[in-house]
Amino acid sequence: MRLKWLSLLAVVILTTSSAKSSEITFRNVTLINSAGEEIVRLSSSSSLKENLPDERLDIVVINGNIPILFEDSIANISTIKQLRFLENGIEEIRSGAFKNLTGVQSLDISYSILVTLKNNTFRNLTVEELSVEHSGVTKIELCAFNYLPKLHTLSLLFNNLQTLEEEIFNNLSNLQNLELSFNFIRHFPDNIFKKIPKLKSVFIRNNKIEQLSQNAFRSNTLSYLDLSGNRIATITEGAFNDLPRLSSLILSFNHLTKITEGVFTGQSLNHVILSHNKISSVTSGAFKTLSHLEKLSLEFNRLTLINPQWFQNLINLHQLNFGHNRIREIPDKAFRDIQNDNNKRMDLSHNRINNISSYAFSGLKFLDTLDLSYNEIENWDVTLLADVERIRHLNLFQNKIKCPEGNFHKIFKARFTYLGFNLLTPHCLRKIVDWRLLESRRHVVCTKPCSLS
Repeated sequence: MRLKWLSLLAVVILTTSSAKSSEITFRNVTLINSAGEEIVRLSSSSSLKENLPDERLDIVVINGNIPILFEDSIANISTIKQLRFLENGIEEIRSGAFKNLTGVQSLDISYSILVTLKNNTFRNLTVEELSVEHSGVTKIELCAFNYLPKLHTLSLLFNNLQTLEEEIFNNLSNLQNLELSFNFIRHFPDNIFKKIPKLKSVFIRNNKIEQLSQNAFRSNTLSYLDLSGNRIATITEGAFNDLPRLSSLILSFNHLTKITEGVFTGQSLNHVILSHNKISSVTSGAFKTLSHLEKLSLEFNRLTLINPQWFQNLINLHQLNFGHNRIREIPDKAFRDIQNDNNKRMDLSHNRINNISSYAFSGLKFLDTLDLSYNEIENWDVTLLADVERIRHLNLFQNKIKCPEGNFHKIFKARFTYLGFNLLTPHCLRKIVDWRLLESRRHVVCTKPCSLS
């Protein structure tokens, strides 16, 4: 009987020993500080804390293969500000691996081979920034981000996410910045952002979104939304209706072909970026409700004209970019509604403009930059900038101008005028050189390549 009891005890001891041995997290792992210097090398250990020096460390990078983060392996640490796991081959994070990290403000787990972020993986962490990037994550369980009371920035860049549960971020009461770019997401639940009370910025660049339906996103606090690099071809009227504080909207590098009235609404929008699409049509009143709009960017599209009605009510607009389109002419009073005291930047470069109406820029008084370079302009006369009281840069580089017509004092009113690579005649060049000698302190006119600075 005694022999049998001893045998059972031996089995228990061996089993316990084996279990503990199998939970060695750190084998041949090196800890590195912010200067790239080795802090300590761990040949075999189940706990990070017991190997740390007593002094406070700003950054600790953990270098070495760590297939599994076991319970308590990264626990009870108060002396590290930023903790980074980089290229560790982490396949699994057990519940309780990160426990009582009172000093850690930033946790970064990147270049691992995680597939699933399990429930309560980060439970009760007081980190302010959490990054799980380049780690092959395809699934996030519903409670993976529970109990992160101080988290204000969450990054899930470069993973394999295709779908997200509507309630996945509900408990992140202090989250302000959310990074979901470079995944494979096609659709977002309507209310996925609604219960994040302090959300300000969301980045969803380079995913697989093809369309935005009505009320596609809902948030009372969101101010910055980046949807660039998706496959968005259709935006339904009212898609952004439930984003009352949205101020910046980035839709560049998508598949948009037209912009219709009712797509952009809301008094708070001041930046709309639509560059690098296939837009050939914009409805007359497409932007008319955006009275606070300051920047409108439509470069690298397929526009063939400028419609003055696009700028209805845009009384605060001062940055306008229509470069790299197929525009051939600028009509009378094209920008008549953009009358404010801001120094405006207008980019109409790299088009096919060969006809500018005499009063095309009528009403514009203050310009920082008017860029008409790389067009087919043949005539530039004194009437074109008659209303302009102040302009710093006028760029007419690479056109077909033989000689500006009229009083040079009125034509060259810009501080810098760039006329390089036009068809200026020898007689015209002499006239410009003579005038320039008298006015060089107030005005610079470049007839050869020069810097507009």
